[in-house]
Amino acid sequence: MLKALILALRAKLCKLFFAAKRASQDEMMSNVVSGTNPQVPGRHESLRALLRAGKNDEAIVQLSAICITRPDDIEAKELLFDAFYQKRDWAPA
Repeated sequence: MLKALILALRAKLCKLFFAAKRASQDEMMSNVVSGTNPQVPGRHESLRALLRAGKNDEAIVQLSAICITRPDDIEAKELLFDAFYQKRDWAPA
């Protein structure tokens, strides 16, 4: 049961990773063309909602994908810490 859950989470993480990577590349190209780097207000609101709902595992999967594709996203790293902390999983936090 646990092994199946881990495999499912890994598959979802990979799917999110590649989707985020593709979106990031598209965003970077549009920024290069337009010469801007817009900040999206509240771009992690859906993840905050997951944490408020107690869905820490789902938030951890999505935040891990964000942290892999955007290592400079401090807000995502802070939310990932919060997710592990709420889950009482101290080592990764």
